[in-house]
Amino acid sequence: MNIKTVNHVQVSIPVGGEQAARDFYVGVLGLIEIPKPMVLRKNGGLWVDAGNIQIHFGSEDNSNRSTTKAHVAYEVPNLDAIRESLAKNRIEITDSIPIPGYQRFESRDPFGNRIEFMEKVLAGQSSSSAKIQIVPYTPRWKEEFEAIRAKLLEILDSGIQRIDHIGSTSLVNLAAKNVIDIQITVENLENKSIIKALESLGFIHLPEIKFDNLVGFSASSNELKKHFFKEPLGERRMHIHVRESGRVNQEYPILFRDFLRANSDVKGAYEQVKLELARRFSHDSNAYYAIKDPYMDTIYKAAKIWAREVGWVCRKAK
Repeated sequence: MNIKTVNHVQVSIPVGGEQAARDFYVGVLGLIEIPKPMVLRKNGGLWVDAGNIQIHFGSEDNSNRSTTKAHVAYEVPNLDAIRESLAKNRIEITDSIPIPGYQRFESRDPFGNRIEFMEKVLAGQSSSSAKIQIVPYTPRWKEEFEAIRAKLLEILDSGIQRIDHIGSTSLVNLAAKNVIDIQITVENLENKSIIKALESLGFIHLPEIKFDNLVGFSASSNELKKHFFKEPLGERRMHIHVRESGRVNQEYPILFRDFLRANSDVKGAYEQVKLELARRFSHDSNAYYAIKDPYMDTIYKAAKIWAREVGWVCRKAK
């Protein structure tokens, strides 16, 4: 048996879903609709050209699309452009497990069908070197944090005081990079058991990252010491910051988060700054953070004033 090539792929859409399919596949993704043969038009659906193959959208009801692993993988010349188009239309994006030679992510069409987008990585280019991309808020971030927190609580000892969802993904309706930031507050940063515990779950310790940066403090200040971990290989992107209770860098992200939760205008301005920086410096992370970090420090100074006015304290509850 010798199969020459794939002629087309069939995708299921609900009866009457043709216009929604056009809006997404033609309007958002930019595929080209082609005429169906006259004899098949009575069955509904539509066909599109996807480069070397055709995608046929056939209408049917009672299909469970939301849980199946079945999907179409589109190889594209510019993954960032696809991501940007989806984000502009507030369509949720999920990072895929990395595979050699490709950058990729997943999404769902309006009917729940799973879609994958892939771009080949050029020689010498790291698949982890994706540009700075700000995407719309999704409630899934909170759910993902809660799942990670539950896993952490199973293996961490009594030296842990609290585990917080921090960073932009912890703020409802704030656009952010699709990275879950988590802070683990410990009694004593010198207790190395936390490192072993996190490594036992596959988290990758980056020992070269030992300090945060904050205007007004020396680069090696004890107030800025921490341990830093990245996600286990193949899992969704996340950053684990282990900081000592009572230190400036431990209070900073919690106060920053709570201040923005209570002040929507400041949160909106912060979002605008991030979006503009990502637009101007999407491939220059040094420039992006050189401007963003001092701006955050300015917000933190305002948050300190707010904290005194409202009686905010950084509580020591888990």
